[in-house]
Amino acid sequence: MWKNIDKPFVKGKRKVPIRKVQTDKLQPGMVSCNDIYCSRSGVLLLKKGTVFYPAVINYLRNMEPEAEVYIEEGLNKANAAAVLLPVGTTCHRETSDHFFFDGEEEMKGSIGQINAISPDVADEAAKEIYVQAYRTINEIYKNRKIKPYIKELNEVVDSLTEKLLDNPEMMLQIALLKKIANYCLSHAVNVCIFAAYLGKLLGMELVSIKELALAGIMHDIGKLDISPEKWGKKGPLTAQEFEKIKANSLHGFMRLTSCL
Repeated sequence: MWKNIDKPFVKGKRKVPIRKVQTDKLQPGMVSCNDIYCSRSGVLLLKKGTVFYPAVINYLRNMEPEAEVYIEEGLNKANAAAVLLPVGTTCHRETSDHFFFDGEEEMKGSIGQINAISPDVADEAAKEIYVQAYRTINEIYKNRKIKPYIKELNEVVDSLTEKLLDNPEMMLQIALLKKIANYCLSHAVNVCIFAAYLGKLLGMELVSIKELALAGIMHDIGKLDISPEKWGKKGPLTAQEFEKIKANSLHGFMRLTSCL
């Protein structure tokens, strides 16, 4: 239910009536009149002035379903009603033979989803860094090699970490958006972001934060040595299958130590 707010806020030289609305009543095109924070971590989720695109609404409902949202009464940016992330993009499912994109067309469609993220969530620099990390981890999975990409991987992680330290809310918001293209790739990049953010919260030195980020983006590399059918299996695993899944960390350790 809508709830009226007695006191209007001042916008320029005019008083603007605002309303409080529950997250399940948000509609595309509405505009937030207040900053919205996570009640658990205190992280800024959405800034004042954010347009509620469909993906932004879903993001907020997942992150903070009881959030206090104030919107300007009568204001609706109707062009925001269009679906934010394009549908029908072809990509490998977790049950396929790969965890990565084989062709450039698949990758192009996937990156299109990332680039379509609302400017209210992330700026172009943040999206570009995310795409670079996404492409790099895809090449590693696709070619089943780490050594040729070590320099590129370090450069990407450096850029991502520096952007995170400069604007942590923005990078976290990208990582928290759901259904961004290929799960395996986005998961690797997202863990990289979360690991670096934890390092920041703990007051770690920059070099240590970058090491955490690098560990995060490579944490599942052992998947390459385990059958995709095991990861994508529907239903419970057998005891034998579960033992093979648990070997993921050991496989990853062996692959990474071979690069030293």
